[in-house]
Amino acid sequence: MKRALVTLAIEERYLGPWREFARAGWEEYARRFDLDLIEITEPIDRSARAGLRSPAWQKCLIPNQPWAAQYDRILWVDSDIVVNTAGAGDLLSEVPAEKVGALVDASQPFFITPGWRRVYHPHYYTEWGLPSDWGSGMNTGVLTITPRLHAELFQYVYDNYEGRPGPEWHYEQRPLAWHLFDAGLVYPIDSRYNFGWARDRFLHYPFLRPERPGYAELARLCMQSSLSRAYFLHFAGCHGDMQYLST
Repeated sequence: MKRALVTLAIEERYLGPWREFARAGWEEYARRFDLDLIEITEPIDRSARAGLRSPAWQKCLIPNQPWAAQYDRILWVDSDIVVNTAGAGDLLSEVPAEKVGALVDASQPFFITPGWRRVYHPHYYTEWGLPSDWGSGMNTGVLTITPRLHAELFQYVYDNYEGRPGPEWHYEQRPLAWHLFDAGLVYPIDSRYNFGWARDRFLHYPFLRPERPGYAELARLCMQSSLSRAYFLHFAGCHGDMQYLST
């Protein structure tokens, strides 16, 4: 069985931190579990339409790329994620091939920051213009994909929905999640495979403020603590914080 670990980082503000702070861990993870590491650094779609929306949408094109057909399974991981190589297991082996593994119930965390409260609510999907609401949300930062089974759905989402201005709309996440739930394809993964730094910081490190003396070293210690409890630590919305990992 041929498998790949895939990410896309086509802007220097994402590519630079990934290469400096995350890539080595990804390479070790790929070696351990016999995955080809594929780093996409140029847009797949260069159309004017693509240029008007976040590059995050282009993850929907991954399963339908000609090179993807050679892989039985693909593990998609956003480039703002750092791998705990000492703890992470073989996620692809934990998810049935017919399913798309993802972090589920992200819309109903056990605590809600003020920012989350403004975005996640019972009408998360219909607010976007989708036909109905589900009782669960999803974060698409980590996905297990079987190209021969899932490429059509991912391509459909890319072709039939447009982006919305502002990160609070979550780019491709709402329509992609809606269609995956609707198709019955979602397989909930262990939350440690998509462990949010922003939420962990809110919960455990309220004292962590940039104006505090010694902030860089303190931030590094807090991140290392979070990483020790995670498999994949996700810096969604705060990828700039990755710089403190090497303080």
